[in-house]
Amino acid sequence: MEKSNTKIFTSTLLILLPVIFYTSITLYLNFTLFVWVTGISMVLIHLFYIWKLIKRYSIWYTDYMFDEKMVGFRKKVEKPRIFFYSIFWPLMCLSTYVVCVLSPTGTLWKDVLLFAPFVFLFIVGLLILDLTWKKRFENRYIPLVKNTLNKSQKKFRTHYTSEQLEKIFDGLLEYGFIEYMDLEKQKSHKEQFVVFFGKGTTPSSPLFDLNFPVIDAVYFFDELNNKIDGLSYPKLAKIFLINGKAIKPGSLRSSKSISKNSRSKSEIEYQIDGIFSKIH
Repeated sequence: MEKSNTKIFTSTLLILLPVIFYTSITLYLNFTLFVWVTGISMVLIHLFYIWKLIKRYSIWYTDYMFDEKMVGFRKKVEKPRIFFYSIFWPLMCLSTYVVCVLSPTGTLWKDVLLFAPFVFLFIVGLLILDLTWKKRFENRYIPLVKNTLNKSQKKFRTHYTSEQLEKIFDGLLEYGFIEYMDLEKQKSHKEQFVVFFGKGTTPSSPLFDLNFPVIDAVYFFDELNNKIDGLSYPKLAKIFLINGKAIKPGSLRSSKSISKNSRSKSEIEYQIDGIFSKIH
């Protein structure tokens, strides 16, 4: 992590210092020269990268609008590229506008402070857009971004002790809400239950299969969440299955609404109360 931060800092300086030097020199010589050289360069770069985008996506766009199959469209690559374009291309447009339209203050250091950040921002956007067309974007940077997002989304904070987590798992076993034919698998899953909830992370795929209706699962999750911060329904869907099927967070929300408005407590919910009463 420290090496990564150092690399980012070094790369930023290697771009920022030449930008400040270039902006200072051209503004010192002539503001009109700065606007023409910088502004025209920005506009030409804009046109080039927009042309690349239109050239690549115009056929797929037409196919999509006429409900035809988009041959060759790899969404795992094309969608991230469009995502980065949607962020950095507008920022580059803003930078171009500032350089071409804003008037100088008449003081060199103030003008450098005004224009250099936008030149820097444009170059960063250019480098990222250019990266999206390279092979290493697919092979290295897309997985890196996904891993970073997954790590940030997986974390939650639990206030249960390991002993309490073990009792919750044992309670699920006792009432038949989780069942195992293989005792080794049961032992392994119990250990993983404690580890995942203790560390506040989610597994790569759901591990624990709950044997009760969705509406009772909502009650269990709400009880479980009494001592957990940041454990949302999407995160719960990464941990649990319900009757062997993947959980849809939307169905949990609708079931919770039904339960609140028109349903008395079920026998299963009383049994769930029994599980959590043992850890208080």
